[in-house]
Amino acid sequence: MRYPGLPLVVIVGLIVMPGIAYAKTKKTGDCPANANEASRSVWPKGSLRTGDRQTRRHKCGRELECVGGTSHSGPRRTCRWL
Repeated sequence: MRYPGLPLVVIVGLIVMPGIAYAKTKKTGDCPANANEASRSVWPKGSLRTGDRQTRRHKCGRELECVGGTSHSGPRRTCRWL
């Protein structure tokens, strides 16, 4: 074999590369500034009941907290970044 360390380098590369890709998605600069807009990708319309408080992680890596509301006459969904 011409390069005896090559299989080891390939294996290490396959282990390290996904970690680097995940770290790039964790940048908070990729998060939308408006938490209410960001919440639409986490909770579809109508999935939060009025008064329900839920916390989930957005795909950009930050946590998002929303309190459900009604869109008819009362206050709408209110969200904030944690």
